[in-house]
Amino acid sequence: MAIPIYDSRQMARRLGVNLARWKRWSREFLPPDPLAGRQSGYARQYYLDDAFQVFLGGHLVSHLHLSVPLARQVLSDLTPWMKREGLRFDLRGRMGNGARARGDGHPCLIRIFERSEGFAYRVRRRLERRRVGQEGDATVWEERW
Repeated sequence: MAIPIYDSRQMARRLGVNLARWKRWSREFLPPDPLAGRQSGYARQYYLDDAFQVFLGGHLVSHLHLSVPLARQVLSDLTPWMKREGLRFDLRGRMGNGARARGDGHPCLIRIFERSEGFAYRVRRRLERRRVGQEGDATVWEERW
């Protein structure tokens, strides 16, 4: 099975992010690509782990309003833990789920708290989800975390 590789344009389109913003995030949250560069004529390519790093870093900056250095600190704190827990980025599923836990389809929520001594993290994993009804066009779900 081939490992999927994406370019910047594909990642930006699939994630609904402006291409220029995606490229800026890539420069901030990934080390320089030895092959791709502005003068080389090659485009940067992303494995899913790299794409997740860029997307999460960009989310921390754009939506949680962390500075780039603080977002890098959160990424360096969380990356070893996410690898150990088997959290991965899945572009084949619904985009809203982003990180999935151990391939079982149950999303994880990671909440970040800024403290004077650094960051603290609270992780919750969805244990079950069941449909409980219908309200007009909307399905009502009950979830246990």
